[in-house]
Amino acid sequence: MYLLLVYSRYMAQWLLVGAIVAAALVCPAMMWLGRRGIGPGCAICPPRRDDDESLETLKTRQRSLEAEIEKLEAQQATWVATARD
Repeated sequence: MYLLLVYSRYMAQWLLVGAIVAAALVCPAMMWLGRRGIGPGCAICPPRRDDDESLETLKTRQRSLEAEIEKLEAQQATWVATARD
C-alpha cells in the first residue's frame, strides 16, 4: 500500500511537469502559426485585390467607411447615454 501511495505521488508530479512543458511548447508554436496566418479565423491565401482599383474607388471606399464609423460611434454614444439614465 505504501509503495502505491509513493508511486502515485511521483506520477502526479511528473504529470504536472509534463503538462507545464507541453504548455510551454504549445504556446510559442501557436503564436508562430498565428503570425503565419494559420489557425482559426486566419486565411492562408493572400487578400483579394481588384485590378481596376483606382484612386477614386479607394477614396469612395474610405468615405463610406468613415460614414459607417461615425454611425457606429453615434449609436454607441446613444447606448452610453441611455445606460446612464
